Amino acid sequence: MSGNIKRAKDVEISPIPYVTLTDRVEIRLIEYLQEKNFEPGDLIPTEFEFADALNVSRNVIREALSRLKMLGYIKARKNRGMVTSYPDVMKVFGKVLDPILMSKETQLGLMELRISLEIGISDLLFNRKTPKDIQELEEILKQEIVGPTGDVSKQNNIDFHSKLFQIARNDYIQKFHVLLEQIFTCVYKLLEEKGEILRVSSATHKVIFEELKSGTADSLRKAIQSHLQPHMDIINRERKALTNKEHVD
Repeated sequence: MSGNIKRAKDVEISPIPYVTLTDRVEIRLIEYLQEKNFEPGDLIPTEFEFADALNVSRNVIREALSRLKMLGYIKARKNRGMVTSYPDVMKVFGKVLDPILMSKETQLGLMELRISLEIGISDLLFNRKTPKDIQELEEILKQEIVGPTGDVSKQNNIDFHSKLFQIARNDYIQKFHVLLEQIFTCVYKLLEEKGEILRVSSATHKVIFEELKSGTADSLRKAIQSHLQPHMDIINRERKALTNKEHVD
């Protein structure tokens, strides 16, 4: 028999997740609504009926229903009780999207998502642009104050890129952009902490504007990708730093 004893951290086994009774009831209630094909506006059973059916206290049911209400699965109707509704995905996402409460890994992942989203809507921008959009984007460019290194202010960046997302004319994309924009500001926070200035790409806002106005969908995509590359460089650098830190720890 070997005298070597494996320490806990060397044992490759997945831990058993801790799930509270309320967690289990919440999951079961969602399954119930799906199994019974509840549609928006349908009246759901009362707290007492759920408690009796699941053999748990009304307090547990009340907390589980409160979670479903927060997620948008149900809502209160005066003189009727609780009815099912369409979950507002963006509203729920916005409630938990707080950079202060996120790990660095999560922040970097969402920043990558934000960049990928803008690059990915190039076809929509090119196909849905209007003369009015071009005019408004040109006015935004005229308001930009370009620094000695070609950089523009944070507000200039927000105004320009927000307009691009508006041109896509997709409410979900635009709402998602608004939510992710607060994560994207982490770029500026990272730079401020290190006393750095964001490297300016040769594909400036003006280059993107010209490609949107007179180029092709493909040339627009390449311009946006090139413009956002300095942000990706920061993300890659921070990811590398995280990896090195994990190896040291």
